[in-house]
Amino acid sequence: MPIDRTACPEFLNDYILYLSMSKSLSPRTVEEYYLDIRLFLQYILMMKDKQYVKLDETDMQKISIVDFPVSLLDSLKMSLPKYLTLEQSKSLLEHMDTAYPERDYCIITLFLNCGLRLSELVGLNLNHINLKETKMRVFGKGRKERMVYLNHACMNALDDYLE
Repeated sequence: MPIDRTACPEFLNDYILYLSMSKSLSPRTVEEYYLDIRLFLQYILMMKDKQYVKLDETDMQKISIVDFPVSLLDSLKMSLPKYLTLEQSKSLLEHMDTAYPERDYCIITLFLNCGLRLSELVGLNLNHINLKETKMRVFGKGRKERMVYLNHACMNALDDYLE
């Protein structure tokens, strides 16, 4: 859902414009920032009604949040990551029946042991992997680089795949 800038207070609209223009953020990330800030402002309004936060009319005018009535307070959606149990992980690795078992075993092992995003795994090249130092360089969101150290399971899976 694109941001409706007509509903934004001027300071929030300016900030969203700044993020869109001067940062290397995706439109989805900018939208999520907007939603988080809006939710926070709505929370502040709600807390004022509960006497937890003391704002007077001057404060309200300074931050121009009259466009966000408390009745429209968004519910906070928490989405915890889904993960496999140790038993499920072992079962997955033991029961792979694919046309390329070494490759697929290596992929799953890297996912399970290194916490890679799919885009990070897909972006891997051989020159990103340093077998001598047991580490690899991965590029995440926004082309941010990080080093991931490889345990014995990853090293064995990589060795088997590369053979």
